[in-house]
This record gives sequence, structure tokens and C-alpha cells, in this order.
Amino acid sequence: MELTLESIQEIDDPYQAFVDSIKNSETLRKYDNRLCDFLKLVPTSVYLECLGEIPDNNNKETLSKFFVKLSEKDPKLSQNIVVAFIKEIRKKVEDGTISPNTFPNYIKPIRRLLDANSIPLHWKSLQRLYPRGSVPQDRAYQREELQQMMNVAVDLTDKVIITLGSSAGFRKESWDYFIWKDVQFFSIQVHVRISYPYNACSC
Repeated sequence: MELTLESIQEIDDPYQAFVDSIKNSETLRKYDNRLCDFLKLVPTSVYLECLGEIPDNNNKETLSKFFVKLSEKDPKLSQNIVVAFIKEIRKKVEDGTISPNTFPNYIKPIRRLLDANSIPLHWKSLQRLYPRGSVPQDRAYQREELQQMMNVAVDLTDKVIITLGSSAGFRKESWDYFIWKDVQFFSIQVHVRISYPYNACSC
């Protein structure tokens, strides 16, 4: 085992630290997109005033480096930027563009970037600005409702969708990755043992 200069310098890359902190590829994809959207909203004039320089491009790596550098130098300014972003996203909740339950997903990538680079913000006070979440109206199907759906199902495909949707809790997008090969049918063999009373028959 050997520590190289390249591996040590890689740790100093704020965006790479963000990537390394996320293990799930789908989570990384969503966080990456939303982080980029946030970073591009930060005015370059803020960087010029705080750091005396501005990013020379809009690459996520460059913008991440500048935002982390700004946050290290002036955590209060960084928090104010996040507050302004929260207020803008809240407007989308108020006009019904996004759900209040998905609101935190817009802030999580920012926190992950800063946490991965050891920059603390007062997240508890920021969370007080979140909109109140809605109570989901979903409920599980009752046995009678499932039986009715199975009775009117046209073919086997419908029955599989009903069964997996109700028992496995499949989301809509889950079916994009589901193929027939994933289905394994099985049958239950019932063995009946008949016992006769003692001396039931005479020889």
C-alpha cells in the first residue's frame, strides 16, 4: 500500500469528495443534477466580492470548488445563499409545482457537498424554513379489493402487476426495469394423509 501525491490531491477536490460520499448510483445521479442547478444560480458577483475572483466556467467541478471555498471563508454568507435558495424553492411548493414532501431533496445535495468537505452550517435553523409536509392519503389494498381486481384481470400480465404492485410496493418507474425473466412461478403440492381407525376393517 502506498499513498501517492495524486491520491492526496484528489481528496482536496470538493466535487470528488461529494461523489465519494454517495454510494448509490441513482442517488448520485439525482443529487448531481440538483447540485448543478443550485450552483449555477449563485451569482458570480458573490464570488468576486468574497474571494476576489470568479469561476472561469460553469463546470460542476469548478463551481463546487468555488462554493466550498466561499463557505470556508464566510460560512454566514454561504448560509444566506442557502436560505435564499430555500425561499425560491418554497415558491414552487406554494404554487403547486413541486410537492412539499420532495422539497428536502433539493437541499440534500447542498448539505452533502458541504458535509463531505467538512464545512458545517446550522442546518437545524435552515430546516425550520422548510414547508410543512403533506400527509399522504395512500393506504394498502384490502383483501376484498385485491380479490375483485384479480377476478376482473384480463390475463396473466394483469394478475402479475396487481400481485407485485400490492405485495412488493412497486413504484411506477420500477416497471421500467422489470422483465418476465424475473417472474418465477411455483405451485404448492398438498399431500393428504388418510388415517383409518384401529380395527376399522376386519380381515
